[in-house]
Amino acid sequence: MKKLIHIMALLVASFPAMGQLRYGANLDYYFDNREFDISDEKYLESETLHSVRLTPAIAYDIVSDASRHSLTLGLDIFRDMGSHRELSDSFQELTLYYDYSHEYAGGGNFALVAGVFPRRKTEGEYGEMIWSEALRYYDPNLEGMLVKYGNSKFYTELGCDWSGKYSYDIRERFQIFSYGGWTPSQWLKLGWSGLFYHYATSEIAKNVIDNHTLCAFVNVDLSRWTGFFDEWSLRATGIAGYQRSREIDPKPVIPAGGEFSMLMRKWNLSLLNTVYAGGNMQHYFDRPRPEGGIYGFDLYASSPYYRGFYGRSEISWQPKITDFVSMRISARFHYDGSGFLGSQQLVTLLVTVGEH
Repeated sequence: MKKLIHIMALLVASFPAMGQLRYGANLDYYFDNREFDISDEKYLESETLHSVRLTPAIAYDIVSDASRHSLTLGLDIFRDMGSHRELSDSFQELTLYYDYSHEYAGGGNFALVAGVFPRRKTEGEYGEMIWSEALRYYDPNLEGMLVKYGNSKFYTELGCDWSGKYSYDIRERFQIFSYGGWTPSQWLKLGWSGLFYHYATSEIAKNVIDNHTLCAFVNVDLSRWTGFFDEWSLRATGIAGYQRSREIDPKPVIPAGGEFSMLMRKWNLSLLNTVYAGGNMQHYFDRPRPEGGIYGFDLYASSPYYRGFYGRSEISWQPKITDFVSMRISARFHYDGSGFLGSQQLVTLLVTVGEH
């Protein structure tokens, strides 16, 4: 820790006079109580995830006309409640990245991020069929590059996350992800999200698996016609997958399905109903791996329910606290073709101080 402070001090001392220093921190609290005994823990175990994360960062900016260049150094401090781990175990990793943005005179913004950077730098709408909420919290940083462009009606991004370096027991693996959204009117939005995941080999595991998902959606907001709800939207999403293990299946597995959701929001209260119907988007989830265990969440970053018919109902409350504090309290109820699966009770709190 002392070495890190010395490094940061030397970096600050070496900054040229033309730029400016910027700092900030996030505190992210997460409580997720999972109760699935009623379905014999068919998809998830009954457990409580309870943790807090602090991410202080310091950045140096150079602003030139319509462009901004930033170098950021941050620290990821994480604590699992009740784990009684050593203090040194709480320091997870460094974030270290370059951030560039440019505002075009005719409208629009281009941005580029490279290095080890927070996942929140992505602005796309990646649903649970791409990245689960738990994964976004417990794997908060990306290692690679992100390119973004947006204007008043259109936004798109393309990124790469290098999540595994080839070694004796670590597989080489990476994911390329993309999102695009076009808003031709206030009530209509069209777009896509996609994930290309290459799960390669280690010295002890020689089988390669590809796991790719592409989603296309249509979102209609009906609230402007009702005059009551703050938001009342309907979304239909088509989902297609490509999964291939050369050692297991002679041909690729190409599952497909559709998801339909309805969101109603008023007075900081929200009701979200989601239904999925289609093929098994996690074909290899329970298959044994050569290195032991099953592929499971090592291969699939999505929620584990996308294997047939699935439904979820969620009621949540997001009280207005301050501009830099956001909180959500929610209850989720899950079911599939066999009936009720179980429930979750979630509390999240995010405090953002400064800018970083």
